[in-house]
Amino acid sequence: MKYFTALLLFLTPVLAMSDMMVSLLEALTAADKSNKCVLLFYGVNNHEYVSFNSRVRSDKNFGRLAESKLLTVSVGDKGLAMQKLAGRPVKLSNYKKAEKYRENALKKEDKLYALNNAVLNDLKIEKTGIYLIHPKTNCVEPLKFMPFAGESFYISYNSLLIKSGEKLTKPNSKISPIWREDFDGAMKSALKNNKVVLINFAPYYRISNDNTIANYASTHAECVGVFFDRSNEGAFLYDGKFKERHMELLKKYYPDWVQNRLASGIILINPASGMEMEVRGAGVKFERLKNIIRAFQNGRIEYYLHDGAICYGNDWESVKEMAAAKGKKIVVLNAKVLPFLPKGLQDKYILFANSDDAKYEGKKELDSIDVFMTVAHSLQNACIYNPQSCKYKIVSVGDLKNL
Repeated sequence: MKYFTALLLFLTPVLAMSDMMVSLLEALTAADKSNKCVLLFYGVNNHEYVSFNSRVRSDKNFGRLAESKLLTVSVGDKGLAMQKLAGRPVKLSNYKKAEKYRENALKKEDKLYALNNAVLNDLKIEKTGIYLIHPKTNCVEPLKFMPFAGESFYISYNSLLIKSGEKLTKPNSKISPIWREDFDGAMKSALKNNKVVLINFAPYYRISNDNTIANYASTHAECVGVFFDRSNEGAFLYDGKFKERHMELLKKYYPDWVQNRLASGIILINPASGMEMEVRGAGVKFERLKNIIRAFQNGRIEYYLHDGAICYGNDWESVKEMAAAKGKKIVVLNAKVLPFLPKGLQDKYILFANSDDAKYEGKKELDSIDVFMTVAHSLQNACIYNPQSCKYKIVSVGDLKNL
C-alpha cells in the first residue's frame, strides 16, 4: 500500500513541477524585461494546453508570435504558478522520500499561493480562464471561447496592445517585398510603365508569399498592400506614413469594411483609362488572377466563377455579338452574387455582371437601360436577355439553375 501511495504522490503535478515553479510576479517581471506579454492559463483543463500547443506546431506565423512575444504561465485554481522549463522530474525510490518531497512542495505551494493571490487581485482576475497580460501596464485581455481557433487570438492580442497604448507599426509576420505602401507612387509608376495597379486589402496573416504569384504580379502590376487587422474594439490600420491614405482607399472601395468584417479584397485599377474592378470569388486563385490581369490590361473586365465559368463585366456590345453568334441568351446580374451562383450556367448562357464595382467607358449608357437598372443594385434578381429579340425577363437568382 505504501508503494502504491508513493506512486500516486509521484504522479501528482505538485511533485512533478516543484523544481520548476516560478511565481506569477516573477513571470511578469521576466516578460517585462524581455518585452513580451504573459499568456496566463488560470485553472483551466489540459484541453486548452493541447489546443495552444497544436496551433503553435501547425501555424508557423502563430508559432513565431508565441516564441517571440509571449511568456506562457500556468496557474492552478489555488493560485499555484508553474512555468515549464527544460528537464525531467526527479525519480522517487521510496515512500519516505516521496512524503518528504511532497511536504517541501506543499510549503512552496503555500508561499506561491499567497504571492499569486495578491497579484491576481491586483490584476482584478477573479474567474478561471485564459488571459493575456501586458506586464508594463498591467492591462488584461480575457480570451474568448475557442481562443486559439482562426483569427480569434490575434484579435485579443491586438486589443491588449491597443489598450496598453502601443502603436502597431508593422505586421507580425513576414510580408513579400512586392507589396508597397505608397498608392500614389504606384499609380505614377504604373502609368509610366504601362502597368495596372493591384491593391490587396487583407489582414497581415493572410498575405501569400507565393513566389509564382509574386513574380507574375510584380511584372504586370504595381502591387499595393493595405494591411489591416482587428481588435475586440473594432478594426484598425497599422500606424505609418501612409495610414491616412490607406484609410481613404478602404472607405472608397469598402465603406462598410468594419461593420461587414471585411476578410480580404483585391482591386485592379488601370491608371491610363481609369477603369477599375474588384476581383471576386475564384479569381483570387493564381491561375484565375493571371487571366484577369491579362484581360484587364487589354481593357476587358472578366470575373471567374468556381467552376471556371467566365462572367464579363464590360463591353456590352461585344457580349451581345458573342451571345448572338453562339445562339445563347445573356444572364445579367449583380457582381456581388457571383460566388454563390450554381455551377453549369455557362453551358446555357453568357454571363454579364453589372454593378457600381466596375467603372468603364459607356457604363452610364448601359445603366440608363431599365433592365440593367433593375438588377444593378439587387442581390435577389437577375435578368435573362435575348440579344436577337431584345426581350428580357426578370427572374430570381436562385431559380437560374432550374430555367
